[in-house]
Amino acid sequence: MPPSDKNSREAALQELKRQIAAQRQKLDPKVLKLAAQAAALAQTPPDKRAEGLVPYDRSAAAETIRLFLQNHPDAAGFEKELLALLNQAEK
Repeated sequence: MPPSDKNSREAALQELKRQIAAQRQKLDPKVLKLAAQAAALAQTPPDKRAEGLVPYDRSAAAETIRLFLQNHPDAAGFEKELLALLNQAEK
């Protein structure tokens, strides 16, 4: 490879790296983290992808239940029934 081709290739690579760095600075760090997680998940075998994942936001679900019980006419009875079902599901 002639020296001029090598220099132009190196210059092109440096410019590309500069552009990538500039684009990365514009992204929200949360988006980068999610993209990294998605890339890692894509490399995981399909039968292992759901292991350890929670299919919902636990805190939002707990708040929803709290609000429901707060306004339910038989909150105490419903709460006992719900706790029994949750305990049964965990076993």
